[in-house]
Amino acid sequence: MTVRFEGIANLERIYAELGVKAQAVIPAALFQEAEVVMKASKSLVPVDTGVLRGSGHVSLPGRTGGGWSVKFGYGGAAQKYAVIQHEADDYHHNVGQAHYLSEPVEAAAPALEAALIARLKGIM
Repeated sequence: MTVRFEGIANLERIYAELGVKAQAVIPAALFQEAEVVMKASKSLVPVDTGVLRGSGHVSLPGRTGGGWSVKFGYGGAAQKYAVIQHEADDYHHNVGQAHYLSEPVEAAAPALEAALIARLKGIM
């Protein structure tokens, strides 16, 4: 799943204040926030055999253009199943639900700037 957050003024200001140090602390903060979203997501994943829930992962942050990105999602052996289960609103799930990744991402988005700033201040 890819989500872009642009124009986050306070985060950009802190990034500028940190200078070179930002290269070390911003990736860690992004990874930590992605882990929080992944944990919330795993509690919503439909469970039949457990393979899908176990395939949830967060990659290490990487440089993209002028910033950083972190990728997270589900896949591996469960990739095709993950897409079907995520998108199908008409499936009945005894455990879990559809949109098990997009809903936690959307829920986290409004507070992302504040969460990242708090993590950056904690790391600095």
